[in-house]
Amino acid sequence: FGLGFAGQYSDALYRYMKKQGGGSIMFTSSVCGVTGLRKQCGFVASKFAISALTRSMALEYGKYGIRVNTLAPGSLPGPYLPFTNEGLWADVSVGEDYDKNFENPQSILYDIAARRPAYPTDMAGLMLYLASDDASYTTGQVICVDGAMTTAY
Repeated sequence: FGLGFAGQYSDALYRYMKKQGGGSIMFTSSVCGVTGLRKQCGFVASKFAISALTRSMALEYGKYGIRVNTLAPGSLPGPYLPFTNEGLWADVSVGEDYDKNFENPQSILYDIAARRPAYPTDMAGLMLYLASDDASYTTGQVICVDGAMTTAY
């Protein structure tokens, strides 16, 4: 959770990390927080806010050894996409038919260069890296794990 979002809990987290000499704060967002997306203004605005918060917190807390980064995943398959039947997402298949999106030029997912959906395991390696000492000089980054989806925008 982020400083400023969780009030007294985030203040306690910040004080603890500062006292121990640092730490890693990791947010999750979306590629939409980097590129934007038609017909999803509220969603996009919230994701851009996370990107800005990441960068601002990294600048403010870096001197205490606190790193702040964000994972911005591309499209993950699943029926949890609440907007799949309208507007920009009308041509997106979900569930077992998800892979058909990469064959349908009308699908917003068609241009993903990796030609497959993202899976949660694709995100795990980055999060482990960001949490590790190997990422000691990585801060203020919004990192897209999207199969090159954002390169099309």
